[in-house]
Amino acid sequence: MLKKLVAVERLNLTPNANEEFAKRAEEYVFYDDIPSSEEDVIQRAKDADGILVNITTQITANIIEHCPNLRYIGMCCSLYDENSASVDIRCAREHGITVLGVRDYGDIGVGEYVISQLTDLLHGFHGKRWGDRPLELTGGINRYSSWHHRNGRHRSGGSTGTALFQSRCHLLQPQP
Repeated sequence: MLKKLVAVERLNLTPNANEEFAKRAEEYVFYDDIPSSEEDVIQRAKDADGILVNITTQITANIIEHCPNLRYIGMCCSLYDENSASVDIRCAREHGITVLGVRDYGDIGVGEYVISQLTDLLHGFHGKRWGDRPLELTGGINRYSSWHHRNGRHRSGGSTGTALFQSRCHLLQPQP
């Protein structure tokens, strides 16, 4: 258990997330705004052994060096890449600080975004299309939808719904 966990900025969390984070530290402090400077971040995090950040605030080497108790940085964002993260992961590693993405943060939203972008590309929405004809997510050329159309069941997106349902995404479920 952490002694002090600080959300150094607004994290756009679910309503019960702060309660869950509070269970993981003796003291939990969260800020509902974005720090205006590195000095502001240092003031908020200087005596914490764990911090939570979004992609908005940069956790630089300077901040890490001014927070001697820091042992954990939780990234509340979908991007965890050493070269483009909002945290100086190399510096954190050199100081023995664990940097992890917060589990399940934004997973549903990322999945929805990916599906919407794939659908746009496969159908040619917004002027860009993969290939020369509209495709379904299953890779076919509207074959499932065409079958329903020929048989009097005008059901658009059947393959998309079926693919999502069978992959257990449960974002879309095919209707009879």
